Amino acid sequence: MPHIVEDRILESTTTTGTGDITLAAAITGFRRFSAVCAVGDTVPYFIEAIDSVGLPTGDYEYGTATYSAANTLTRTKVDGSSNAGAAVNFAAGTKNVGLPALASTGMPTGARVEMTGNAAPAGYLELDGTLKSRVAYPALFAYAQGSGNMAASDGAWTKGQYSPGDGATTFRIPDHRGYHARAWDHGAGVDAGRAIGSLQADALLNHTHPVVVSDPGHTHAIPAMNSGGGVFPSTTAGGSSINYPMTAASGSSTTSITATTSNPAGGAAENRVKNIAVLVCVKT
Repeated sequence: MPHIVEDRILESTTTTGTGDITLAAAITGFRRFSAVCAVGDTVPYFIEAIDSVGLPTGDYEYGTATYSAANTLTRTKVDGSSNAGAAVNFAAGTKNVGLPALASTGMPTGARVEMTGNAAPAGYLELDGTLKSRVAYPALFAYAQGSGNMAASDGAWTKGQYSPGDGATTFRIPDHRGYHARAWDHGAGVDAGRAIGSLQADALLNHTHPVVVSDPGHTHAIPAMNSGGGVFPSTTAGGSSINYPMTAASGSSTTSITATTSNPAGGAAENRVKNIAVLVCVKT
């Protein structure tokens, strides 16, 4: 189902405990969840306890919820709270519950971000190709389903894609570790024929290395020999020798040269640019 991100959604509730949140009425100047949600939709939410004059008491919680029935929110995933990040056991009294202010201007679910530390911040996952729970990350699963980048099955998954996981409770996220990103061609004709999320192997542009030989050609002279002494003497069985006379001659030849280039001193197992390692994450 869709993940709803809207502004000016704020209602009151008197819900207690850690269960479903029953929505009572819109705060003056705001809209109800029912104005933007259908049953089954997911939303980012916050809830905070207030005192008799409407000031926060200090108990709060935020995360992802499901609009599970008319005027009812079910906590799906708590991202932070006054209870050390766990669901708050709210006491009796009035609370405000709504969508985060200016939610539509925040980082959208599915956005790829690069972090300079070694751990993903709250609300993000490292793009490491692992299986995730559909229940724990409903907004990201909803995004994956509509992204046009979902593999047909987990067995058909490639590193740049989402997959349906086990088909029931999990889904797989892309694995961007060790890879550069390249803008999708999308009809530009620069990198044609690729689908969104497709993996491209490394390559080296076809090129030549000219080899120049500066020898214009040369000759090797053979001196003439008279009949009295040849360069190839031969001795017969009777002991006499025979000399083969030769006549002065000259000539030229063509030499074929094949050159192979290598870079043993500074070579590597891949072609690469200078780079800095970062942690690549996705907004949940």
